[in-house]
Amino acid sequence: MWSAALGALGRSSGPAFGYSLGERIGAHEDSIWTVHHGTKKDDRSDCSIFVYDSNKFGRDRLVLAQNAAKKLRTMRHPGVIKFLDSVEADGVVYIATERVQPLSWDTKRHVLDTESMRWGVYSVTSTMKFINEDANCVHGNVRLSSIFTTESGEWRVGGFEVLTPVTEGESGMIYTYGGLVPSASRYAPPEVGSSGWSGIHASPKATDAWGLATLIYESFNGPFNTTSDLQKQGKIPSDMFTHYKRLLLPNPKTRLSISNFLDQGRRERGFLKSPLISVTENLSNLTLLNETERNAFLANLEESVDQLPEPFIRLRLLPELIKSFEFGGGGEKVYKLIVNIASKLDEEQQEAILAPAVIRLFASADPNIRLALLDSLEEVVGILPNSTVSSKIFPNLSAGFTDPNPIVREATLKAILPITPKLSDRILNNDLLKHLARTHVDPQPGIRTNTTVVLGHIASHLSESTRKKVLTAAFSKSLKDPFVHARHAGLRALEVTVEYFDREDLAGRLLSGMCPLLVDGEKIVREEAARVIDVFLKRIKELAKDMPETLIDPNAPQHISELPKHPPQPGSFPSSASLATTLLSSNSDAGMAGALAGWAVKSIASKVIESTRPLSPPAAAQPVRVPSAPAASTVTMSSFKPMDLKASKPSGGFGATYASKVPQRPSIPVSSNTFGASNLDEYVDAWEPFEDEPKPKTTPPAPRTTGTKIGAANTSTRLAVADDTGDQWGDDGWGEAEENDAWD
Repeated sequence: MWSAALGALGRSSGPAFGYSLGERIGAHEDSIWTVHHGTKKDDRSDCSIFVYDSNKFGRDRLVLAQNAAKKLRTMRHPGVIKFLDSVEADGVVYIATERVQPLSWDTKRHVLDTESMRWGVYSVTSTMKFINEDANCVHGNVRLSSIFTTESGEWRVGGFEVLTPVTEGESGMIYTYGGLVPSASRYAPPEVGSSGWSGIHASPKATDAWGLATLIYESFNGPFNTTSDLQKQGKIPSDMFTHYKRLLLPNPKTRLSISNFLDQGRRERGFLKSPLISVTENLSNLTLLNETERNAFLANLEESVDQLPEPFIRLRLLPELIKSFEFGGGGEKVYKLIVNIASKLDEEQQEAILAPAVIRLFASADPNIRLALLDSLEEVVGILPNSTVSSKIFPNLSAGFTDPNPIVREATLKAILPITPKLSDRILNNDLLKHLARTHVDPQPGIRTNTTVVLGHIASHLSESTRKKVLTAAFSKSLKDPFVHARHAGLRALEVTVEYFDREDLAGRLLSGMCPLLVDGEKIVREEAARVIDVFLKRIKELAKDMPETLIDPNAPQHISELPKHPPQPGSFPSSASLATTLLSSNSDAGMAGALAGWAVKSIASKVIESTRPLSPPAAAQPVRVPSAPAASTVTMSSFKPMDLKASKPSGGFGATYASKVPQRPSIPVSSNTFGASNLDEYVDAWEPFEDEPKPKTTPPAPRTTGTKIGAANTSTRLAVADDTGDQWGDDGWGEAEENDAWD
């Protein structure tokens, strides 16, 4: 039948209907409508379609369907079913709305708890107050069959068949056609029974108050048989029942109005006060709240989120919070709450709701949004496909490496750790390393330090050729950094990546680069250098086990120890003529052989000794010192604190970075002899193997007094020894790194 109706609609000359009718969703009692699932033809989005067929319900009720379509089109309110489109053809009226289902479905299945129904009563009461007071209309059909629920679980008001403006007087729809509504007499107030529908003229809005009472009763208790049943409390909450009974007063003039019922419920500790109601009340206006109101709302939401229905969280709460965050409402607090709430959903739902928002938000130019995304990236990266991270997240994220704000640069650097396993090989071994080469020479020492730590983390994900090329250069560079914790990080990074170096690099470049740190001005560096050097020596011994005992050819004519101790003077070797004379004068073959052998040995000795003689005296050896910080530096070690990243430890990496919340202050000058911009280009191009650079001669730091401890250094303070008894590098810092396996 419905196919034929739609066919007629398609052939009609009237306006086109851009929606496709789907299956009927079930019986809808006490109504002139049948409700169907539908889809919008343009984008295949879901909707519901209400169908009135005059062949089934009679042509006399067609006017009710027409009024409902007209009034629903003009009555816009969050608590009213959202109207999309309507069309009439051959006595059939179609109304397309948001996707809903009759509330009676839920009440019959008893799937709603008391708090959910309390929330629904509040929503309907608020909507009816708008219709009665602001729109100055009488609904006239408030009952269970006129209420619908959205996919998020929110209650919506429909049933506008006899909705009438009060200004129309007795010529309005409710007075003329009120009796045509199915089961009208069952839900009509007492004044209708005695005087007909004209009897409501004196107090028309009292009709809706009575209807609200029937809705409350049937929501909590199910259908009633007689009017006297409405006086029974049943499962209606006690705090609500007292005021509910006043909605049933037989005299319409003394009957409690819907507006007063709502006001009574919204008082302190009223029956319409609950965490769920509070959330929905403020959610739509979140962007309009001032900071104090918004913080109070977020605190309340965080405490009550576990009490909210899952559909409401998924389809209403999260989208509203994301919209608020995207348009500047709430900042980092809102985003952290979004991530926390989304974590309660299953992975498929997170991908559908949160992933598109994260991708869209990463393209934002707002630094506050970018910082919030970077700080929480570890918690959402799991729901993002690898291809999405490489193609959409990393290009936007990488812009932070060159951001003028050091806070953004550092947050970007730390955000690399959780996404590393999802990046493509091309990005890992090319694009990412170019950015890390820049941050490795950043003016902020904390950023340089954390770059070293990040390289240690991602080493296992790099190709073998890239590791050999990059790690030696980068870590050797760190060993000469004037910032103490950068040198310390370089040593720790070398330790955890020792397996990636061959014996030549271990014994040559790297070991020789670490040895000067045995006499570093900072104790933590000296101790770490001694320990890491021991690790390297053990590794070198293991790799040397496969080496041959000697490379000397066993067939060589003589061992060097058998050569004359004193080289012969020039002219002491016989000339060819004298040699020939000696040979000819020998009376025996033995004599000739002896003379010839003696000449050969002397000749060999002469050539060996000449080749080993130094061409010029060697230059005096110069002591190697680790440069201290420039006097003009503004770095302070006392506030540089480590950040524990063990929770996000990627495979093959070590589990901590040096944390430094870089304040927005002027950049810190760094010695150009070590990390100047002049060698940046070649460093970025290929991470060429490190070559020792001459170090400036510096005066060793003055010895500290007993009990002085080195605090961590923030990237915006002065490089100085702080007399801090708190010892920020003791039990909770890097002093216990070996015990807590933070770098394993």
